[in-house]
Amino acid sequence: MRRLLLALLLGAASAPAMAQEAEGSPAPRPRARLTSSEPVPGEAITVPITGRGGVPRLDHRVRIPVPSTEPQIVYTFTEQGGTLVHAELEDPRFTRDALPEMAGVPDDKLSAGPIDLVTTWSPRYLPYQLVFRQLEVPGDVTLVIRRGHGRATSEGELAAPDDATPLAIDRPVAEGDAVVVSGSDASYLVSRVSAAGALSTNPPLPAGQAFDYEIRRSGTFEELWDAGPVFARVSPEPGFPLVYVFPDPATDHSPVYVEKRFEAGQHPYEIQLTITIHNFGDKTVRALPGLRVSGWQHPELTAGGMFKFPQSLYAASCHTGDSLERHEFPKLAKEPLAYATPTEWVGVDTRYFVLAAAESGLKSAQCELYTDGAAPAHTGVISATMWADPSGADLPPATGACRPAWLHDDSSGLTCAEAAKVLGHDLSTPEETIHASWQSQREDLSGEARQRVDDAWGALRARRQRTLPFTLYVGPKDEALLKSTGHELASSLAFGWLSVIAEPLLFLLRWFHGFTGDWALAILLLTFLLKLSLLPLTNGTFRSQQKMAKLRPEMERIQKEFKDDREGAGKAQMALFKREKVNPLSGCLPMLLQMPIWFALYRVILSSVDLYHAPLGLWIHDLSSPDPFYVLPVILGVLMLAQSYLTPTPTTGGAGQQAFLKYGMPAMFSVFMIALPSGLVLYILVNTVLTLIQNLIIRRRMA
Repeated sequence: MRRLLLALLLGAASAPAMAQEAEGSPAPRPRARLTSSEPVPGEAITVPITGRGGVPRLDHRVRIPVPSTEPQIVYTFTEQGGTLVHAELEDPRFTRDALPEMAGVPDDKLSAGPIDLVTTWSPRYLPYQLVFRQLEVPGDVTLVIRRGHGRATSEGELAAPDDATPLAIDRPVAEGDAVVVSGSDASYLVSRVSAAGALSTNPPLPAGQAFDYEIRRSGTFEELWDAGPVFARVSPEPGFPLVYVFPDPATDHSPVYVEKRFEAGQHPYEIQLTITIHNFGDKTVRALPGLRVSGWQHPELTAGGMFKFPQSLYAASCHTGDSLERHEFPKLAKEPLAYATPTEWVGVDTRYFVLAAAESGLKSAQCELYTDGAAPAHTGVISATMWADPSGADLPPATGACRPAWLHDDSSGLTCAEAAKVLGHDLSTPEETIHASWQSQREDLSGEARQRVDDAWGALRARRQRTLPFTLYVGPKDEALLKSTGHELASSLAFGWLSVIAEPLLFLLRWFHGFTGDWALAILLLTFLLKLSLLPLTNGTFRSQQKMAKLRPEMERIQKEFKDDREGAGKAQMALFKREKVNPLSGCLPMLLQMPIWFALYRVILSSVDLYHAPLGLWIHDLSSPDPFYVLPVILGVLMLAQSYLTPTPTTGGAGQQAFLKYGMPAMFSVFMIALPSGLVLYILVNTVLTLIQNLIIRRRMA
C-alpha cells in the first residue's frame, strides 16, 4: 500500500509546471517590492461629480498605478477628505460579476470588472478618514470657496460657470456663503444654489454686470470640518509622496491645518500615511483624533442559508489586546463594540480582501467597530476606527516656530526643511539626532553663525503639532504580504483555533503549487501526503473492521441468546471483542482523524486568497466556490455509498439504523458538500477514492 501511494504521489508531482496556463489561468505575478522613500509617478485627473444639493462640479483626483509598470493595483485619491476613492486590483483573477442595481448607488460600484476595494462613494464614508472625538480650535477660519469672473443675470443671479469663464477655485457653494465683488463694498450672501449651479444672493447682485468675485465661508474649524473637508494637494507631482492639506494654505486663513502625507510602502498593497495636525495660532488647541476605515455592504451579498454562504459579507475587525476581534455586518448593525485594550490595527474585510490601518508608533491606541446607525439592518456602511491615545491632545501656541514649505507665509520665517538643513539634516531625521547636532555645532561657533544654528533649532523645537503615523494595507489577504507589513495583520486571515493545523496546510499547498503551477494538483498532492501520514493508524482501523465482519455470525448468535437481557448481551460482546482483540469503535477513527483536517482545510480555502478564482478545469472555474452543477458532491455520495458496502455495519441497533448508516449517511454527506468550496470537496473526494483502494487491498490480504 505504501509503495502504491508513493508511486501515485511521485506521478502527480511530475505533472507539467505549466498546467495552470493550460487551463487558461495566468500565472501569478511576481511580487514587486518598493521602498517608502522612492517616488511613484501618477497623473492628475478631473472627474465630474454631483455635489451638495445636486449641483454638478469637478473633483480633482490623483491616479497612481503601483508599480508604475505592470501595476498590481491602481489607487485613486480625491480632494474630498484627502483620501482614497478607488483601489482597483489589476490581477486578472481579481474580478467580479455585476451586482444588482440599486437606487442611489453609482454604476462603478456595481458594474462587472476589476475588484474595487473602496466600496463607498459618499465623501463622509470614504476609507482612511480623519475623525475627531473632540475638536476645539479657538478663533474663526475663512475659506475661499470660489474665485473667478462672472456676470449677474437680469434677475440678479450669479450665472453658473461655463467653459468660457473657467474658475480659478471651484469648491461646493452653500447657503450663507459670502459673495465678495471686486471693487464693491456691498455685502452679498448666497440664499440659494440651483441644480444648474446658478446662485441667488441677498440682496440680488447688480443685474447684467460682469465682475471678478470671490465666495468665502467663515466659521469655526469644527463647523467647517464637520461639513466635509475639501483638501488641497500641495505636493508638486501627482504621485507618491502625495500630500494633502486642509484648509488650502494658498488661499485660506486658519490657525490650524491638517496634513495627510501618503507614501509608497514595501509592496504595492502597502501605503505609509502620516497625519499631522499643525497649530500655528496663538491659543491652545484640543484635538482627540482617530482614523476611520469604512466599507459599504451590498444587501444581495448578505444572504445565506443552509446550502449557501454569503459571498462578500463585510466585517469590521481590529487586533486588540493580543487577539482578533472580527464581527460581521449583521451583528454590528444591532450593537456597536468598543475596546479599551491596546490596538495594533483596525479594518474592514471580506473573506479574501482587507482594508486595514495599523498603528506605527501610536501609544495605547483603541478601537471601535460599528455601522451607520441610519442604515437598515441588512445594508449600509460598516466602520472600524482607531482612536489615538488621549494624552497629548492639547497643542499649545507655536510662537516662533518654523513653517512647512506648503504654508506660504513670509512672516513666519524659515521653513522647517530650511531649519533642518542649517543643522545638516532633513525632516526625516529624528528630533533627538537634530538636537545632538545643534549642541555639538554651537560649541564650535560664535557670533552670527552660532545665532543661525540657535534660531534653526529654536524654530524646529517650537513647532506645535501632533503626528499620527499609520501603515495602510489595501489588498488581498496574502499571508506573505500581510506578514511583511507586520503589525499582526496576518491575523486577519482568521484561522482561529485551527491555526495550528491550517497554517501548515496552507504552507504545504503553496509549496506544492510552487512546482506544479496548478492549485488543483496542489490539493491532490496534499491529499496523498496526508493519506500517507495517516496510514499507520488507518491500516490498523480497517483491519479491525474486517475482523468485525468475520465476527458478525458470532455477534448475531449472542444477540439471539440474550435477546431479553441487554446488559448480558453487552458483556458477552465485550468479552468477544477482548478475546479477538477487536475495537468496536475503530470504524469511527478514520472520520475522527479526518475531521480536524477537513475543518482546517475548509478555513484555508475559505480564507486564503490563493485559491480565489483558481480553476479546477472543465466546468469548475473557482476552487473557492461550490461546484455550480453539483457534479463533485454527487460523485462523492456514490463513492461513499460504495465505501459503506466495504465497511461492516454494527449489528447493534435496528434495521432502520443500519439502513441509515449505509444509505442515509452518504446521501446526507453529499448534500452537505453542495455548499462547500469545490477545492475542499475535491480533497474529500480524492481521499475517499484512496480510502476505497486501501480498503480493497486490506480486504484482499485478509481474505
